[in-house]
Amino acid sequence: MPTRQEIRDVESQVNALTRRIHETFATREKSKAQWERWEARATITTPIRTPQSIGAAIDLTMSEIERVNGILVTVVDSRKRREFREFCRLAVKVASPTLVAQLSRRETAADAGVRSRAARMLSYIRKHRDLV
Repeated sequence: MPTRQEIRDVESQVNALTRRIHETFATREKSKAQWERWEARATITTPIRTPQSIGAAIDLTMSEIERVNGILVTVVDSRKRREFREFCRLAVKVASPTLVAQLSRRETAADAGVRSRAARMLSYIRKHRDLV
């Protein structure tokens, strides 16, 4: 089971990436020259962010995958997050039968938000699983 600190660390990393994306778009709007520089950087970093390659360099043990799956379940159980799509992309790469079963159970939860997030993550896993 992931600790609160581990969850905070993952959220911090996702927030930092989101912040960098917003800063990059702000830079892009300033001038054409800055846009061209941004475009050159984006071609280098884009493969890291695509669903096909998010897990390409990830080599995790089964215990690490189970820990990440626990974090994903915690994300579904907690409040709405701006980075939820990123978590869904990660779920495609590390989904196990246990995660799918836990998400399926949460599709019938009393909380409408939990039901919605569980259904969205499951549909994302099913839709993009063939890309792995």
